[in-house]
Amino acid sequence: PEAANEFKRAFEMGSERGDLGMTLEAHRRLASIWIHKGHLDQALAELEAELPKVKNLEDPGLVARYLNDLGIVYHKLGRGEEALSAYRESLRLKEGLGDRRAVEITLGNLAEVQMARREHGPAEESLKKALKMAQEIGDRLGVAVNLHNLGVLNYERGAFGEAQTQLAEALTVAEELDWLEGKLLNPIYLARLKMINGNAEEGYRDLNDALKQAQSLNETEAVAT
Repeated sequence: PEAANEFKRAFEMGSERGDLGMTLEAHRRLASIWIHKGHLDQALAELEAELPKVKNLEDPGLVARYLNDLGIVYHKLGRGEEALSAYRESLRLKEGLGDRRAVEITLGNLAEVQMARREHGPAEESLKKALKMAQEIGDRLGVAVNLHNLGVLNYERGAFGEAQTQLAEALTVAEELDWLEGKLLNPIYLARLKMINGNAEEGYRDLNDALKQAQSLNETEAVAT
């Protein structure tokens, strides 16, 4: 309700002022609500319908935000090539604006698609760039997220030593920030690594504890990992 009211206020203000940029930003926020609720077809229709108007405004920041959101929708719909294209164009615009926080986020989004497509080399490059940027701008949550994703990437391709280091570091930062998802997901992977490395009894115990914790908090993503 709060997000919907925010969209409504922005849309009304844009319409009253004749401010097309504000109105189009309100449309983007509406699409974000649809994404959050899982109504991907509605989000896609909203973003694709308004994107040509956004491009005519010559506002690269707004175009970049639209493209980033389109990348999210395309990825969730399994349209990987389109997601990569949208993220890369968004990234180019954000780099031109010098918005390092926005660049970091889009690099992470790009890496997520690359990982899903098992493009491990490009994904690692994107994540390392995002991690370096997060460290430089003092974004501790970004550090935790990118370390976790690098750990998962290395876990998936069998680089277990690197995965162990990155996931342990990610867990340390997650605990420092009280980042719930990181506090749940990292122990699951670390427990599996113990089992892979021959410490089956302790690894199984840790994994069972982590899954119970996730279930108690109704964190279905962690349980399914």
